[in-house]
Amino acid sequence: MKKINLILIFFMIGFTLMSKPQLPEILSDGMVLQQKSTVKIWGKSDAGKTVSISTSWGVENKSAIADNNGNWLVMIETPEASF
Repeated sequence: MKKINLILIFFMIGFTLMSKPQLPEILSDGMVLQQKSTVKIWGKSDAGKTVSISTSWGVENKSAIADNNGNWLVMIETPEASF
């Protein structure tokens, strides 16, 4: 019984220590980007953490490492629009 309780405690601590990257209000789900351009996606996270970005049109993920202040920046290439 002690073993199970100990495992549950470590499991719960692990989830509380995980942090989510923070995006500015201007960046959101379902936003529209200009076609055939390079777009900056930025935000804050814990210093030294890797942030991965995936798009609905891209095959590969882009990633960045947060600097000492927790700031990160990823450049995304947008495709031509398909109407």
